[in-house]
Amino acid sequence: MIFFSVVASAPMIFPDISEHDEPFYNFFQIHHLSEFSLEEIKDLIRKIAEFENNKDFLADFKKIEPKIHGLAHLTGGVHGL
Repeated sequence: MIFFSVVASAPMIFPDISEHDEPFYNFFQIHHLSEFSLEEIKDLIRKIAEFENNKDFLADFKKIEPKIHGLAHLTGGVHGL
């Protein structure tokens, strides 16, 4: 038996998966994700740095936080961005 999963992200549901006469209609199981808060974004970035053992990044995290805030504002908390 072969089993595989496709994990993808999109900012909106597009016609290829939402219209009855399109090829991927009802093909994917859709899960709607809520936007990340600024604190969730910072926590995720911090955990990635810890996982990668990026000590320099973690040491400078306070200096980097304003940039994270700017990116969070520009992306609106969208996961893929």
